Amino acid sequence: MSVALSVVIYFSAYGATALLYSLLFRIKAGRFSKYFLIAIAALPFSLLAGFRDNVGTDYLNYAKIFEEFRTTKLVDLITASDNIEVGYYLLIRAIQFLGADVHFAFFAYEFFIIYIFLLGLSKYKNSVNAIFCITFYFAMYFHPSLNIIRQSMAMSLLFLACFYLINKKYVAYAVTNALACLFHRTAIICFIFFILYVFLRREYAKDRVKFRLTGRRVLFYIVILLCPLIYRLIIPLLLSLPFFSKYSDYAVNINGTIGFGMTFKFIVLIIPVVAVMIHKRGNISAQSLKLLDLYTLFIPISDIGYFIEFTNRLYLYPEILMIVLSSMMIKEEENKKMRTAMVIYYLAFMICVYVNDYLIYNFNETYPLVFV
Repeated sequence: MSVALSVVIYFSAYGATALLYSLLFRIKAGRFSKYFLIAIAALPFSLLAGFRDNVGTDYLNYAKIFEEFRTTKLVDLITASDNIEVGYYLLIRAIQFLGADVHFAFFAYEFFIIYIFLLGLSKYKNSVNAIFCITFYFAMYFHPSLNIIRQSMAMSLLFLACFYLINKKYVAYAVTNALACLFHRTAIICFIFFILYVFLRREYAKDRVKFRLTGRRVLFYIVILLCPLIYRLIIPLLLSLPFFSKYSDYAVNINGTIGFGMTFKFIVLIIPVVAVMIHKRGNISAQSLKLLDLYTLFIPISDIGYFIEFTNRLYLYPEILMIVLSSMMIKEEENKKMRTAMVIYYLAFMICVYVNDYLIYNFNETYPLVFV
């Protein structure tokens, strides 16, 4: 299939998802009916993922794991030194119990990812523009979800978990974060979200707050800026311990210059948010401020990837929160010209990312699209 036709199919799936989601939520429905409607909206991307053939860098690896797990026992998986997460294993075994093949498995993986993301998005429905958020997801995270499947599952769960956190549903947050760890163990780092939330909880006393550089917030920013230095001191110490020594081959840049991860990307995404805060003289909804603080963890989490090779995608956990944060800030801005400018800015960013990452460099190897 040509790249041009692949683009048409990918964008058709995106358009169908956005249209279904926006139309279905105009229907008055009860809780369980809403879950069913979300499932319908998740079908276009899921069907595309299920019918693809060898599309995605790790497609064949996931297909191999699917077949290997037919004879793998849970106890053997748990006791293995380098095991696949239990949640992912149980999902595969459930699919195999139904007698389904590997293509149904890829459908189920993507359905899980998209359904949980849309479920999380539905929680913010009165605060965000759904079409904008789905566009953001498609441009930034859909193509990686065809490759880094397990982490994409964890990312969707963390996206949902953060809604529970900022709405003080701590048990639901802890359970959802723990569930994310069952699909990708790196999600354990996101428990730091709760630590930060507790540390800054006094900042969120009212529905609308004024951004201030309080002592706690200044301390938070200082620690973030010092993280590269802290990691350079702590990581070698950890790798010297027997439990962590097996990861020493993944350590990079420990003896080199201090880096700042993907700080440039963080800055590009946050510029409109800061612009709105300045325009509104620091007045911001408490919900937006909570998401902004969690998103700021992008910096220290991405810095870990600078020093440890296999953690270089950790920044995706806080980054995905920008989907709702950017939309919230656009909605909160009362000046029409500024709102329009923000929308244009983010859409231009999405286009640049999509063209550069997927059409030019073909990261995740999702072009051209091939069907069975």
